[in-house]
Amino acid sequence: MAANLKDLARRFDAQHKFLRLVTDSQPNEIAIIDESSTYRFGNKKVADRAGIEASEVAGKTLAAMVGPVQAKLIEKLNREAMAEGAPVTDVHREENADDAEKFKVIQSEHIPLGETLGMPPGVLMVSEDITEAVMERKKREKTMRELVNTLVTVVDRRDPYSAHHSTRTAEVARAISNEMDLEEVLIETADIAASLMNLGKILVPQELLTADRKLTTEERMLIRNSTLTSADLLEGIDFGGPVAQTLGQMLEFVDGSGVPNGFGGDDILKTAQICAVANTFVGLVSPRSYREGMDFIKAVDILQGDVDHQFSRGVVAALVSHLENKGGKADWEHFRVLDTPAETDSDA
Repeated sequence: MAANLKDLARRFDAQHKFLRLVTDSQPNEIAIIDESSTYRFGNKKVADRAGIEASEVAGKTLAAMVGPVQAKLIEKLNREAMAEGAPVTDVHREENADDAEKFKVIQSEHIPLGETLGMPPGVLMVSEDITEAVMERKKREKTMRELVNTLVTVVDRRDPYSAHHSTRTAEVARAISNEMDLEEVLIETADIAASLMNLGKILVPQELLTADRKLTTEERMLIRNSTLTSADLLEGIDFGGPVAQTLGQMLEFVDGSGVPNGFGGDDILKTAQICAVANTFVGLVSPRSYREGMDFIKAVDILQGDVDHQFSRGVVAALVSHLENKGGKADWEHFRVLDTPAETDSDA
């Protein structure tokens, strides 16, 4: 038994030396934590964070090293990784107890380990501080959103009777996207595409945009096709998602009878299907100078009547679910109130 223990200690020491040789030069925290939430190994980054020597990490508990709050999160992720037998990735924010303005965004990978070199099962945890990258992304997103808002304002000044249409369509598109549980990049894509769908109207004669009469079929087609112009104007701009492609497919019908390419079904981007439903819904319930806005029930009936022809059944169902179950009717009741066009400087 003594010989076996000696051999185990030798292998354990060899394992530590090898791991330290490989990991101490890495920029991320790398640790092995056993089933009892005790550190079996931690590289120099782990030790530096705790303010101790690397040789002192082994045997320390999670709570002692990172605090009870973070320890609970890590324990949960480790248990999940070991139960599933597969890596688990998490991104979380770590607050600074002394200064709320100072925080870190940490991405951690939890990789289950079987018995190695006679050691019991555990989890290899690799933690990376991605705060700088996240803040840079947020800065880009803020700049992009400001640009989008500026472009929307330009269009609104030329089309005062539908000044809030694109903003409201974006709100509805985001609600539908959330209802369908889309990933965040697609939710943002639907929002931005809906916000910018009327950008092409800058090339439409203003007398058509401000007409207080029912437009002819040709005039309606000219305004409708401005969405494709919006797609052309935005082609090549990196929004992080397929914004231009979404706009370019908003006039496609799920049965393949739309324009410009005759796409149908799942060949149409989900974001385009969402924006098409949101755009039509807002158009139906919003009053114009020549007509009142429809009530929600009638608007939904019209959308459902075009399911499997123009609109996706799943997208319309998501809109109805939000209206009925998530407060959409109350939140969007103001859509049905006619806005008085604001005076422009030239009108004053």
